[in-house]
Amino acid sequence: MMVEQQQPLNIPAHGAGVNLVKARTRVPRLPPGLGGHYVAPMSQPLALSSRVVASTHQVSTTLSGEAVILHMTDGIYFGLNAVGATIWGRMQQPVALAAVVDHVTATFDVDRDTAERDVLRISAELADKGLLDLVGEPTS
Repeated sequence: MMVEQQQPLNIPAHGAGVNLVKARTRVPRLPPGLGGHYVAPMSQPLALSSRVVASTHQVSTTLSGEAVILHMTDGIYFGLNAVGATIWGRMQQPVALAAVVDHVTATFDVDRDTAERDVLRISAELADKGLLDLVGEPTS
């Protein structure tokens, strides 16, 4: 299988790293499923009060403390370093980004401002790549 390395996403070196690798294989499309959550459209920037959850259109695993994520609809693999894997792990269930920041500051030697900036940045990039959904309340 040929693998093509593409430009890494712009994430601070001390924060949650994301590397993009595109596999040259076809992955079958999965039917959309919301996993019991109402998924709100990403029409505005994420905030610390935003509730997010990992998309149902991906599969992921942890290898040597790092996360590997496969986007099932387009066949792109993503890699997260140890900090990113910790953040990703918290997003497997619906969670407010403020709670993710709390966990990062309790787990790593990082100040709150840096943790907030890094969590918001990686969350926005994961959402932009279709790996993270905004969880909201359905409107009538």
